[in-house]
Amino acid sequence: MMNIVGALCVYAMICKHEGVPFKFIGTKEAWDHYSDVSDAGLIAEQHIWAAMEPYAKNEAFNICNGDVFKRKHFWKVLAKQFEVENGGFDGEKMCMVEMMKDKGGVWDEIVREKGLLVTKLEEVAQWLFVDMILGTLLLHPYPSDHPFSQTTMSWWLAEAIGVAKLDDDDAPPKYQSVALIVGVTGIVGNSLAEILPLSDTPGGPWKVYGFARRPRPQWNADHPIEYIQCDISDPDETLTKLSNLQDVTHLFYVTWANRSTESKNCEINGKMFKNVLDAVIPNSPNLQHVSLQTGRKH
Repeated sequence: MMNIVGALCVYAMICKHEGVPFKFIGTKEAWDHYSDVSDAGLIAEQHIWAAMEPYAKNEAFNICNGDVFKRKHFWKVLAKQFEVENGGFDGEKMCMVEMMKDKGGVWDEIVREKGLLVTKLEEVAQWLFVDMILGTLLLHPYPSDHPFSQTTMSWWLAEAIGVAKLDDDDAPPKYQSVALIVGVTGIVGNSLAEILPLSDTPGGPWKVYGFARRPRPQWNADHPIEYIQCDISDPDETLTKLSNLQDVTHLFYVTWANRSTESKNCEINGKMFKNVLDAVIPNSPNLQHVSLQTGRKH
């Protein structure tokens, strides 16, 4: 999960469990300078906006919440929230990949003690991503010939989207658009699965397919989508399960696989994306838009 706030929460829980200070593990620049974050729901809304806005075609965009903060202030909030000693920044830069490589068993203990949804440590936090973000100074905003801001997009979406979910008693809708969400159990994929089926979402009514490697989790089960379990790193399985979806009009690719090095990350994620495109493009004659989320991953 490419979510630095979530990963830092996991780190804080591990520190609390082991009785050690919650120390900042990045550079002084990352500690002192302003940063920003992007809400998963906001990113999902951006995907829909880009899919439906003609002027967004063949463009790359970035999105953030619009507010900024310093991590040295945020660190106090996290420490208080998880009731762990705030170790702050002491000048020692540490590598999270090395620190967390043997903490899988610790996370298993936390999951059991707290009654959390059963997950592996590598599923809830990507330490290479944390090292990359906290080891560099984040610069923003990002230039674009077609600037995309939270303010303009939120206004557009607020005008277009209602708040009511589909009524179970309503007659089956005649779908105008058909979405395929690859990575539907991720934080952005789950938000897309929640927003797209809403009755007033732009481009709708939407029929939604959701793909993910794991069995459908309980917290995702109330979204009115057709859930399909598939390991897209396997080209044969991907082709078998995707080639039957011949009505897809919009592909939202919001998944990512983690490997030990950046070169391996690029290799596996490139293959996964290719497997999906090889299965969808020849079999979906009405495909109009592919939305690819990359962030700062590779």
